Amino acid sequence: MGIDPFYPDWFNWQMGWALYEKNDCGAALTAMRKMSKIPIGAQRTLAAIFACLKHVAL
Repeated sequence: MGIDPFYPDWFNWQMGWALYEKNDCGAALTAMRKMSKIPIGAQRTLAAIFACLKHVAL
């Protein structure tokens, strides 16, 4: 991140959501994976991103 190198995890969550809405699911997954701990609420966003990328859990 440009100004603050120690930005909070919620920034990556919001960035992931924005990239998902832009239909850039690969970049959205990259943003979400930068989070140190993914909150429960962000799991829905992550599931949507995996669905967009057509990942199937077996």
